[in-house]
Amino acid sequence: MSAYDWWLTEAPPLAAALLTAAERTGARYVMFCNLYGYGEVHRPTTEDLPMAPVLAKGRLRARMWLNALDTHRAGRSRVTEVRAAAFLGAGALSTLTLGIAPQVRAGQVSTCPSRIDAPHSWSYVGDVAVTLVAAAHDDRSGAAPGTRPPPPPPPGSWPSGSRS
Repeated sequence: MSAYDWWLTEAPPLAAALLTAAERTGARYVMFCNLYGYGEVHRPTTEDLPMAPVLAKGRLRARMWLNALDTHRAGRSRVTEVRAAAFLGAGALSTLTLGIAPQVRAGQVSTCPSRIDAPHSWSYVGDVAVTLVAAAHDDRSGAAPGTRPPPPPPPGSWPSGSRS
């Protein structure tokens, strides 16, 4: 059994502990999540979509976010969530980096395990990191659920090695 198999049982107490710590200390809590909480979507994905997950892990992620959002709305915490899609970049683990890119780099025919014509987006891990840091440092984060984070800093201010 992999660590990911334990996610349904181990993530809820961890999320609850982090939320409790944020409530008790007044720390800004920036959660990182994916798009699974939206469920099956047939239009552009935007933050105003309702949580409608179809799988157990998506339902759990949505529940953890909604629990945190409830404490935020009650004034007990300052919470925001950053959501990203499949990942690209050094160290990223995704269908592309694990299953497609190695074959392409080796000059082999590659297959895509889903509909190739389905709309899809990718998140560069460096951009995700910059967004998380920006959300943690922005006074608007945790102040108004659904507020978009500020734009990322200009390219010259990225940490060394985070962009290629």
